[in-house]
Amino acid sequence: HGAACRQHVVLASFNDARFRALLDRPLDGQLRNRSGCVRLAGPPQAKGSLARAVSSNVAHAFRGVRCAAPASAPDARVSEFRDRVLPGLLRRSGATIAGARTLVYCGSYPEFLACRAALREKGANFVAIHEYSRNSEVSRGRSKFFHGRVPLLLYSGRAHFYQRYRIRGASNYVFVSPPDHAHFYSELLSFAREDEFTGAAPTSLCLYTRFDALALSRVLGDPRARACLTATC
Repeated sequence: HGAACRQHVVLASFNDARFRALLDRPLDGQLRNRSGCVRLAGPPQAKGSLARAVSSNVAHAFRGVRCAAPASAPDARVSEFRDRVLPGLLRRSGATIAGARTLVYCGSYPEFLACRAALREKGANFVAIHEYSRNSEVSRGRSKFFHGRVPLLLYSGRAHFYQRYRIRGASNYVFVSPPDHAHFYSELLSFAREDEFTGAAPTSLCLYTRFDALALSRVLGDPRARACLTATC
């Protein structure tokens, strides 16, 4: 009867669907305390990390992706990136000598691997920085991207979580998924710059599904996130 007497405490700085699933759909023999389960969460945020973005001239776009189940959400976002977003990035990066430099952010390592495979399949000229990259690889990749020798940089969320690299030179951003840690959004955009050839304002595109509602709310704020989910998902 140990499962009926076990105490299980989970603390987190933000609400997340994976933590909620511990109570909503526990596995057999888990979280069956005889006194029941309790979940405490803070009130919804009226303003997300987007309100704290330093660069006020960035054009933000949030694109909803339809999918049927939570397990298929990562594949749906990667497919949207590969089939609809990436072709436009490749055309834009080849428009000038150095091109419009784009930072592609991936929230998880499997998502990073899928996007890297898509870039290689398309023959894209890019560099990649992830949590397992050597310091020499990171230095070379950041230098090539900053100086315009490479138009695309693929960046993993775990690398930013552990290292907080200051990625400079990007005029466009693509978030394949909303960051779990919402302040990553404003941190990365704080280094946005205008296209040095065309003078175009920086842009940011974030892909999401209806199962990313909690992360999207932390970025946009609850009212805007609800409007996005109602309109597109």
